[in-house]
Amino acid sequence: MELTADSTNSPWQDFTAYPLMACDVVGGASNSAQNGVCNGVDYSVVKTASIARQSVTPGSNALVTDLDGDCQMTSADLSQLAQTLKERQEQQY
Repeated sequence: MELTADSTNSPWQDFTAYPLMACDVVGGASNSAQNGVCNGVDYSVVKTASIARQSVTPGSNALVTDLDGDCQMTSADLSQLAQTLKERQEQQY
């Protein structure tokens, strides 16, 4: 299978049956860009933000750590990240 920019030559891929798990919020340092890895650093950053109850006005710049899109950091964001980490760890072993 070869994917190209031309939609007439590339097969259509439907990924709607696969959930997009929220996780990678920062890189190796707590203030760096995303690095494609879901790990304890991400958990620590989200936990710190949820304890501080950070929030933004709806429609403004979103929080990177706001995983459920409600413009505020709550334990729901931390629970979502913990669930993703649990599922990814199960897939590895």
